[in-house]
Amino acid sequence: MVGFATALVYIPSVAFIRWDFDQKYQRMDNALIFCTGFLDVLGLICRIAGFSMMSVGDASAIIYSKPVICSVMTKLFLEDKVGLTDCVIVVANLIGVVLVSKPGFIFGSDPSEDQERQYFGALACVLSATIGSVHLITIRKLKEREALDPALLMSVKSVVGLGVLGLMLSASLGTEEVKKSLIDWSMLGVTAFCALMGCFFVYVALRTESPAVVASIGTTEVIVAYLFQVAFTADELDWIALLGAGLIVLSPVWYLLTSVIEQIEIERRGL
Repeated sequence: MVGFATALVYIPSVAFIRWDFDQKYQRMDNALIFCTGFLDVLGLICRIAGFSMMSVGDASAIIYSKPVICSVMTKLFLEDKVGLTDCVIVVANLIGVVLVSKPGFIFGSDPSEDQERQYFGALACVLSATIGSVHLITIRKLKEREALDPALLMSVKSVVGLGVLGLMLSASLGTEEVKKSLIDWSMLGVTAFCALMGCFFVYVALRTESPAVVASIGTTEVIVAYLFQVAFTADELDWIALLGAGLIVLSPVWYLLTSVIEQIEIERRGL
């Protein structure tokens, strides 16, 4: 239901497609554009499956290992360079995610949990992280080919999502509980809108930053989710989670400082 609602929200992006694009898309461009939509939807399905079969901590620790996969793929398939500092930031992010999410396979889990379900959940999370990395690499490749149009990508994602998720939703109508209250529909709408904005900002960021950088900064989502969890539930802050949050924050702070320094150097050279 959430994925289908998100696909619906993407429909208005059709109005913002650059129809007057002065360069015709080549066959490879068309293939990459379709792949971005298909990979995004497939990654979403795997992510939902992972969170439904595993605890939030376990699933987060696996899914947010995406910066590591992105760093390797960036080095292999793109012209972007991954330096030693980037590798250190990625490792710090990964440790931070583990400390905040506290996965059961590291901090200890309930032995009564269904192990087979955990294995399938772990597989879904690994697929989500891998597919998400390939998705970011594909978008960056479109930027290198000067064929990146965020509105077009979101429109393709909407078409693919409505088709695939529509079939899945129709198959589960008899088993899924239908949302009835206004609060349920409101939360569904807010979730879909947030997904739309998050997708848009990722596409914009990939215009100038490498997939590894975007994936690393994206791990701050774990901090925001944890703070909301503390604010609206009975959970309390602890020093391990705070330490993990500090490691995760290193990524956006470092890249922000680097961007500011580069901009200052460019202005000095212009003078």
